[in-house]
Amino acid sequence: MRSVLGSAVNLAADLTRFRDADTGAHLDRVTRYVRVIAAGLVRSEGLDERFVEDIVSLAPAHDVGKLAIPDQILLKQGALEASELEVMRGHVAAGVAVVEELIRTFDLDGTDRVEMLRNIVRSHHEALDGSGYPDGLKEGAIPLEARIVAVADVFDALTSERPYKRTWSQAAAFGFLNDQKGTRFDPACVVALEESAADVASILQSSAETRID
Repeated sequence: MRSVLGSAVNLAADLTRFRDADTGAHLDRVTRYVRVIAAGLVRSEGLDERFVEDIVSLAPAHDVGKLAIPDQILLKQGALEASELEVMRGHVAAGVAVVEELIRTFDLDGTDRVEMLRNIVRSHHEALDGSGYPDGLKEGAIPLEARIVAVADVFDALTSERPYKRTWSQAAAFGFLNDQKGTRFDPACVVALEESAADVASILQSSAETRID
């Protein structure tokens, strides 16, 4: 059952990569940051290695709903307008629909790992202070796996080049996360990422080298 779920997630992630190479690269980097954060939480929060491996294997599905976003918005070479941003936010609901279809098709319901997948896809844009979406969840109501992916997701967005924004340095991105720590982001997740700054730098370096190649 775990193998089937993993294959389903890989299929969904591959479809996302084929649709948009930049989104695909984002999925890969976010997954690497998720591993760094989760490994740090093993030490500080007493998580087990199975949790780490599960979240790493499921994190690539977090943006699968972007398959449903129109090209003129997903691939826009500029900042999104308010109406376009609202459409982009719809990737969460679309992702939930994709995940539920995968669960139904492969008869995967009823396991903790499936719930982790649901939580990642639905709740990775929630914020501790309730300002996130789609449900406005607060603090502990946001599943830990979603809180981990949220930090990894934003860190990668900040440190990645976009047509409408400069690439932030690692230090600047850490500064942003720390400014929002406890309001938007889980403090333990931010600390876990920052305490592994050398691993983060390695990911950023390998990503830069890949772009050059």
